[in-house]
Amino acid sequence: MAAVQKGFYRIADATERLRPPGVAAVLSLGVYARFDFARLRPDRFRAAHPTIGLRIMEPAGLTELVEGKVDALIVRGLGRQPGYRCERLENDSGDGDYLICPEGAAGCREIESLLAWLKGVDTEAPVAQFPRAAVRRSR
Repeated sequence: MAAVQKGFYRIADATERLRPPGVAAVLSLGVYARFDFARLRPDRFRAAHPTIGLRIMEPAGLTELVEGKVDALIVRGLGRQPGYRCERLENDSGDGDYLICPEGAAGCREIESLLAWLKGVDTEAPVAQFPRAAVRRSR
């Protein structure tokens, strides 16, 4: 598995070198149907990470992740999936939200930035409304 992950890192590095300066990488994120967008604060994420585009699909589940329709997935209550990195987003016990992504992509900068953002968001600060029209609904 480590050799495969190293291969993904080499591909990502080579792709990064081919990308023209200033072009944003796009991270496709799937979320479950009742996910609280105020917690994600996509407007602030975009402001804090201007080189990372964020495309959100709602609702999305493991099927969309396995089929490659999303790069990462926020799910409720699934703690382990073979072949995937599952990071709990809260420190409390009980059901919680997890960020799930393929193990080979788990260390990419975009996913690491999103994970750090989700774990560090101040939920007490005022939130700008996220336009629902920008959310792609799966069919």
